[in-house]
Amino acid sequence: MKSTFMRILALLLCICLLPVYAFAETRFEDINDGTPVTHSDFELSFRLYADGWPDDGKLHYQDWETFLNKLSLRGSMDSQSFPAVFDRVYFDGGMYLNDKLTIPFEYDGYSSFRYLRSPALGGASVHFQMFNFFQFMLKPYYYMYMPTQYIALALYPEAWIEMWQKYAQPISAAAAGEGDRVISHDALTALSQQLNDIILVDDYSKAYYFITCLLTDLGMDWTASDKLAAWDLLLEYLDPEQKGMTIAQTEHAETWTVGETVIYEKNAAADETTCRLYLPDPDGYEFSVELRRTASEVTAEMLILLDGEEYFRISAGADGLPEEGQLTAQGNVRAEFSGSALYEEIAPIHVQFDYSRTADALPYDMSMSISLINNETQKPCLGVAYTAAVEELPYTALVERPYDDQEDFFHLNESFIEEYKERFLPALVLAAAPVALEVPAGVLSDAIAYMDETGILAFMGIE
Repeated sequence: MKSTFMRILALLLCICLLPVYAFAETRFEDINDGTPVTHSDFELSFRLYADGWPDDGKLHYQDWETFLNKLSLRGSMDSQSFPAVFDRVYFDGGMYLNDKLTIPFEYDGYSSFRYLRSPALGGASVHFQMFNFFQFMLKPYYYMYMPTQYIALALYPEAWIEMWQKYAQPISAAAAGEGDRVISHDALTALSQQLNDIILVDDYSKAYYFITCLLTDLGMDWTASDKLAAWDLLLEYLDPEQKGMTIAQTEHAETWTVGETVIYEKNAAADETTCRLYLPDPDGYEFSVELRRTASEVTAEMLILLDGEEYFRISAGADGLPEEGQLTAQGNVRAEFSGSALYEEIAPIHVQFDYSRTADALPYDMSMSISLINNETQKPCLGVAYTAAVEELPYTALVERPYDDQEDFFHLNESFIEEYKERFLPALVLAAAPVALEVPAGVLSDAIAYMDETGILAFMGIE
């Protein structure tokens, strides 16, 4: 029950966050005084469908459905350049119980700085420094085998953008140009060292812990970190004669060849775009990614072979995506996992979505529903419903706010725990009381059983 319960919660959080990202006007430049603000008045409702789960007795599914139907998150959100590395997000609202604001709070994010303030904290604020977030969220996984690292990846989309930029920007700069061209071996050597430094020198902690959160549950984190710190060895293997990289380019196609190996191909036809990345290494690994995109469908596969055998594979796809100018969409997202690297079988993931908005450009109203399909019953088992009125405001809509606490919560230790208990526990208990009174017996039983299995009760001093 331990694994099932936490994976349910992790999946629920991840799919609940998808609508929040949907209304953001994504930009990847740094914030400046002219960057507009996207304002949203929204409601996010949580769903668990009891009839979508098998009658296995693992959880009190009907009680969970009843309880989650009473809860929703509502409020106003202002975002600037979200989810860029240097973004800004401010939320004012709270958790509603039976349509009544029960736990109000403010959330304010400045790049890697986060602040949370609420009457449930006695009106005080708590500071979170995201540089330490992944390390903090890995601790429950290591000590209690709770998959909190997946929750961390869902809660910190800026880290995904930053990791992508760290690798994509130097590669794009090295390969820049038009038409057929050759990138010298010396230039590739310099690029390899730059990519190595992302792990070894520039920001070891952030890159390493991001990779660890992403891959530790698969047992692939150490291998991935080692490979990402050895681009020079890969170059030596691919280009022993130091010929460099040849880029052949036409109007709709592009091919990159290092030595005798084609490492990248792209073909952009009128109605379909395909691309493939292929990197074999001297240790017998072969890494490849293939993507295909049409107006309403995308498919992707990542494959790792080891000595010619399937080591790890992810096959994913989405259909029913909105085409240009289309204001409504209904479709599916699927993912399957296989390979000898897996400790245990991972069930396929199937998500259905329904999306609509009233206009192509801001301002508009939008709605989205997302449902996770249970593989045994083939019915929705988890989901969210999201509605929002979205508009664009000038950058002056976001103002600086003072906060009293500058100690990083993610540096939590025994002394901090005692301090927080003394400062916040009475107010938290009082704020949670209305919610606790609405918790069905089955939900309470499941939660206590889970906390007992994982050792949370012992950690809290409750035996």
